[in-house]
Amino acid sequence: MDTWYFETSAINHMLEGRDTRDALATRILQQNKGRDWRISPACLWEILTTKNDQRKEQLLAFSQNLFSREILPSVSELIVEFVEQGMPLQGPIRSLTSQGMLAKTWRDIVDDRSRTFVYDKTEIRHRIKSIQNLTKVAHGITRNSSSVLPGMDDVAGMDAMLNSMVNQLPFVLAGEPLTNDDRHTYKLSIFFILHLFCSELEIENHPIQNYWGKVGIDSIEDRIVYVIEHLTGLVHRGPFLMMALMSKAQSNSNGKYSRGVWFDCMHSVYLSYVSAFFTTDAHFNSLQKDVPHPVLTKRLIRADQVSWDRVEIDIASNLKI
Repeated sequence: MDTWYFETSAINHMLEGRDTRDALATRILQQNKGRDWRISPACLWEILTTKNDQRKEQLLAFSQNLFSREILPSVSELIVEFVEQGMPLQGPIRSLTSQGMLAKTWRDIVDDRSRTFVYDKTEIRHRIKSIQNLTKVAHGITRNSSSVLPGMDDVAGMDAMLNSMVNQLPFVLAGEPLTNDDRHTYKLSIFFILHLFCSELEIENHPIQNYWGKVGIDSIEDRIVYVIEHLTGLVHRGPFLMMALMSKAQSNSNGKYSRGVWFDCMHSVYLSYVSAFFTTDAHFNSLQKDVPHPVLTKRLIRADQVSWDRVEIDIASNLKI
C-alpha cells in the first residue's frame, strides 16, 4: 500500500470547506485504492501547539477521520533505525508505524472518535519553544553572520565549534575537498546531531535514550566524539542531512527566521520514506529548487495545486464496527 504523507500545512488546506464526513469518506475511498494517508508525531505536536483552541479541535477531529489510525515513526525512531542499519545509502523499507506513546494515544482516539487529547498545554509549548530556540542559532549559522540575530552571542561560538568538528571528520582529515556550501551543510548536520541525537532534545526521545543506554555513553561530549569517529555517515546522508538542507532552504528563501523551521525540518525527514509528500508550505518549494533530487522532484506535491474531487460513497457499509 502506498504511503501518502500530509504535513501540517496540507492538513489545514484539506480542512477548508470540508467536514468530518468528507474526511471519513475520503479515507475509506483512498484505502480501497491502496493508499494509506498518514500523519506523523511532528504533525500532532504542531497541531497541539495551535493557540486557537477551536481551530485545534477542528484539526484534530478532521484528522481522526481522514488519516490512518497508525502514524509514521517519530524522527527519533527513524534516526535510531538508520544508525542501527549501518546508515545505508539505500536500505530495506521499514514498517512505517510508530511504536511510541503518542502513536498509542492516536490509535485510541481514532478508534473512538468521541475522544481527544488530554495534555498539559503549558508543558508542551515550553518544550517545543526550547527546541525552536535552537533553530535561531541554526539560522545564524546558515546565514554565516552572528549579527543576523541581535543578542545571540552564542552563534559565533557555536559556528566556530562546528567548524572545528567538520575539520575532524575522517573524510575531511583524509583530504576530501569541501566547498563553502558543503561546509555549511555539514555544520548544520552536526548541529542537529549534537542537539537532537547527543543531547536528546527531540520531544519523543525515548528511542535515542535507549540507544545511548545500549552503547553505554552518558556524556554529551563523549557522544559527539563517538559520532565523529564511528557514525560519520550521519553527517552527510540520512535524516540529519535532510534537516540541514531544509534549514538552509528556509534561510536562503527570504533570509528571515521562521519559528516554524524546526517543524519543517522534522517534516522533511519523511520525504525519504513515503510515496507522496503533500504540503502547501512554500519553504518546501525552496528545498525542491535547492536540491534537484529525484526524491523531491517526484514525491513533493503541492496540496493546493491538486484537484480534489468530492465523491459520495456509502460510509456505513464500509465501516467495520
